[in-house]
Amino acid sequence: SALLAILVSVLWGGNVVSIRIGVDSVPPLWSAFWRMLVGVLFVSAWARIQGLPLWPEPKEWKPLFILGILFTIQIALLNSGAAYTSPGFAVVILNSYAVFANLTGHYFSSLEAPLTRTRMLGLALALAGVAVLAFGQKTSLLAPRPLLGNFL
Repeated sequence: SALLAILVSVLWGGNVVSIRIGVDSVPPLWSAFWRMLVGVLFVSAWARIQGLPLWPEPKEWKPLFILGILFTIQIALLNSGAAYTSPGFAVVILNSYAVFANLTGHYFSSLEAPLTRTRMLGLALALAGVAVLAFGQKTSLLAPRPLLGNFL
């Protein structure tokens, strides 16, 4: 429903803001650790209530290990970058994944409709807006090293 979509958008948009508030008082990796620990506790409780197994099958260990490494790198870069840039700019840059998903999806026709001229123009404008935000930001109290934060 539309209300659920709005709720998810508000929560997702607040994610970077909460990370930024957290890294002001706790180092980025510790901030990530505590957020993930709380998440693990909630997901584990939900899995137990649903009667789902918590321990992976032997064949799942290698893919989960690789996924865990990639996820750790992604979260470490996100939290470290949030310490250097403003939350508003970080939200816009983080949510630019839709542009890249559209561009990638173009080459996988089973996943996404091919790009039309109108969509390409819209994606170019969106990417230009992200570039202006990422590279045109001045240093401020909320963004002590904006180019580094935006890059991470």
